[in-house]
Amino acid sequence: MPYLNTLVRWIGALRRRRDDPLSQPMGRTTDGAIDAALAARGLTRADLFGPDGCLAPHRHRIAAMLARRGLSADQVVARYWPELKLADHACAHCIDKRRCTQWLDGRRPDDAPKRFCPNAMTFDRWRRDSKTRGRAG
Repeated sequence: MPYLNTLVRWIGALRRRRDDPLSQPMGRTTDGAIDAALAARGLTRADLFGPDGCLAPHRHRIAAMLARRGLSADQVVARYWPELKLADHACAHCIDKRRCTQWLDGRRPDDAPKRFCPNAMTFDRWRRDSKTRGRAG
């Protein structure tokens, strides 16, 4: 009987997670659904990619990749939200999650994101854009 109760609780938690747009890849989620879920938690879009708001494992990797490039979540959300949603989706479904995590943790120092990350070129372009904006402003 304890096994059955545990199984029922586990299935309920899985259903709640599946229905939560913030714990899923955002590529196919409407902005309205995302914003409503964020408002219910008192979070902003940028919080999703910050140290306390990453509600899905892949967002920790995105946050770390942005930080490595000197990009703030606020800056990226403000300028590239539609692209960031697609990058979020690509990261969630990436086949090299383990390699990425190892590189971010410093366990693959000879590797480089452009060899494994589907978002590397996008993140690099955002970094170049931010440097260009900094010189122009």
